This record gives sequence, structure tokens and C-alpha cells, in this order.
Amino acid sequence: MEWDQLGELLARFTKAEKLGEACPVYNCHGLTFGSRRTQVSPAILPILEDDGFDPIPEKEVRLGDIVVYSNARGEVVHSGFVVGTDSVEIVVGSKSVIPRIWSKWGKGHEMVHSVGECPYLEDEGNFTTYFRLRRWRPT
Repeated sequence: MEWDQLGELLARFTKAEKLGEACPVYNCHGLTFGSRRTQVSPAILPILEDDGFDPIPEKEVRLGDIVVYSNARGEVVHSGFVVGTDSVEIVVGSKSVIPRIWSKWGKGHEMVHSVGECPYLEDEGNFTTYFRLRRWRPT
């Protein structure tokens, strides 16, 4: 089913950039947390905690941070890396920063897209949370 949806997703999100060919070996969490080696289950919040990531506000996002997309029930549905930011003027005289994300859409393509230019924020109530790795301290 996911393979059949790939073309439709690419047609709907025309500003997203496809990187290479689709690969079913790993999912988005496998890209973000498993170096493309495997699929990782949606239970990634314990991984973030164990590895020393802290939530941060979107306005503080920078290159290398992690974004987690969740549904209205708070269940994780997607993840990716922040690979840059775009500065836009939404209100005259005020700049807003929109994160650019590198993620994998299901078992399909790796994509670079703005945080909202993907299928994971389409449903009402879906939201993002950003995380940054704390400085490692020996215990």
C-alpha cells in the first residue's frame, strides 16, 4: 500500500525535494535514530530521553536538532533532522524562521522539506516537537 502512495505524495508536496530512490529497509525513525540500518518503532521518546535529548522551542531550532511529529493523541508518527532554516516575513517587519527537515516518508523516499510541507501535519491536531542533544556528561 505504501508503495502505491509514493507518487501521490510527491505530486501533492511539490516543494519537497526527493533524495534518491525509495528503500523499504528502514523507516523515518530508522533514518533519524538507526543510521538507515533498520526500522525503529514509534516508541522513540524513550530513545530521546536515554540519549540525552531535551525539548526546545521552535524559535531556537538549529542545524542538527531532531523534529518529532505527533498526532492529536500525542502518539509519535514521524521524525527527522533539522538541516537548515528559511527566514520569511509573514508579518511586515517581523521575520519568522521555518525549519527545513530531512526525513523519510514511510518506507519510501528520503525528502528535504519545510517542516509543514509533508503529510505528517495534515491531520487536525498534529504537532511538532523539537529536541537537541544535551552536552554529554559522564555519570
